[in-house]
Amino acid sequence: MSYAPVAGPLRASFNYNNISYEVLGQVLEKVTGLSYAHLLHQRIIEPLKLNRTFYAGEALDDNTAKSYAALANRSSHELPPWGYGDNLFIGAGGAIRSSVSDLLFLYKALMDAANSQVWTATTTNPFKLVPELFEGKVGVGSTSLREYSYASGWIRAQLPAMVHLFADYWPPTLLKSAESRLMIHHQGYIMGNAGIVTLFPETSTAIVVLGNSAGLTDAMRLFGQVLVETTFENEFNTTTYTRLAREARDYFIQYVHDRNKELLSNKTAQAPANPLSAYIGKYYNSIGSFFIEIMLSGDKLQVAFLGADIDTYDLQPYQTNSFYWILDFDESAKRARLPWFPPKYFVLKFGCRSEPSWWQFGEEIDMKCLTWKHEFTVPGDGEVFRKEVQGHGSSGTNAKEWAIIDSKVWAKPTLHKERILGELNTSIELLGISHVNTYYLHGPDRHTAFVEQCQAINDAYRSGKLKRFGISNIFPLEVEQMVHICKREDWLVPSVYQGHYNAISRGAEEELLPLLRKFGISFYAYSPAAGGMFCGTNTGDPASKKQGGRWREKVRNF
Repeated sequence: MSYAPVAGPLRASFNYNNISYEVLGQVLEKVTGLSYAHLLHQRIIEPLKLNRTFYAGEALDDNTAKSYAALANRSSHELPPWGYGDNLFIGAGGAIRSSVSDLLFLYKALMDAANSQVWTATTTNPFKLVPELFEGKVGVGSTSLREYSYASGWIRAQLPAMVHLFADYWPPTLLKSAESRLMIHHQGYIMGNAGIVTLFPETSTAIVVLGNSAGLTDAMRLFGQVLVETTFENEFNTTTYTRLAREARDYFIQYVHDRNKELLSNKTAQAPANPLSAYIGKYYNSIGSFFIEIMLSGDKLQVAFLGADIDTYDLQPYQTNSFYWILDFDESAKRARLPWFPPKYFVLKFGCRSEPSWWQFGEEIDMKCLTWKHEFTVPGDGEVFRKEVQGHGSSGTNAKEWAIIDSKVWAKPTLHKERILGELNTSIELLGISHVNTYYLHGPDRHTAFVEQCQAINDAYRSGKLKRFGISNIFPLEVEQMVHICKREDWLVPSVYQGHYNAISRGAEEELLPLLRKFGISFYAYSPAAGGMFCGTNTGDPASKKQGGRWREKVRNF
């Protein structure tokens, strides 16, 4: 957490983030030496005899509500269950499953502890220091002279009041004209599940509303307020609530439409400023804990946050060296994405352009960083992510953590598809890596169709096991044949040629190098020191002459 920029001075303003619960969960694990799941059962679930409360790794049963997203046409779309699995990040902040009956038991015990601990420090149940937890810590902007503040994970509101925190509209004044009473409450939404809890410690009253769809409107808040009004027998205008529900629904849908319209109005680029290959790669934050992967899909780029399929989007050119993705309301809902991010959130700006020098023939332009504005409480253009800076903040001692690793498959005995893929899988497994940078077909196999060889390379590329297609020691005509096959089939095109070249052996200059220039293929020379002739290891003195290998009498290297 220390690497993250500070959003503001401590307690000078309110800024909500439920990652704080994950931090507390990890602190508990470190202090006690026990897992959070074990602590939850030992300290809360078992003492309170809760029988329908579970943590992330515990199996889902047939009595678990499914999760849904509401689409713009009022239909529902089922979402996969969220918060299920072991070692789940932010599990302490949103991966506890429970029921209304269990939560009523839980909150009764919490209020009992709060009321008893006001007068004495003795505890009657697992909860301790509850008055301190319920104590307001920072104001959240009241519309009246009554208290409206944030406590430790709870919102305090002295009613009657307009309870508007986290709302994009002005809800009705709650318990208007009724006697004053303190309400401690909170609402939330995670992956198609929503809820609100309101506690009234003075009367030991708890109201719990759970829903398995957030709906098209702020349903939990409005329905929760209606239940509060009804519970305390206060007169209220039902028409106001139904009108606000419709207005909120229309506002959420219209906001996405207007945001996308604004996003598109600032689009100035019709084509990328550089070859698409310049942008491809994984871009990491400064401590290596989060990456943004840019991939090629056909003739366009895609972005995959943390490489996840559910967070993969098509990119389109936006402005110079920037790309954007766009989601309508329904697509956001189907992906369980909150819809109210502003336009800048959907733009990736690329920079740190690396351009080859005049002597680096065949090298490619490379964009080595990108900027993403994903946090709007922090000033500036956004967070910078740098290409291929992996790990957890240090380079480590094993080269595979930082090195760019290439591999090759020898043309003999064959370059059948099965052998190409088999040799690649063996290399990856032995090296303990997920992919290689360049995979070479080393030498020609003229008995296996080039289309089969190229398809094998493309299959490996699509599965994420290589980034670049390398070829070596084949004739210029064969290079051209392979390029045409790959372009015709929309496959990964060869982008690296490894060949013999030095000041003595310059045969590539006549035909091969011009052809590689034509197709934008990099040329990587082997034997640049002419087998040692340029570094003094072969002086011509018979006493210094090497034996065997390329120095055999029958072998002519130059």
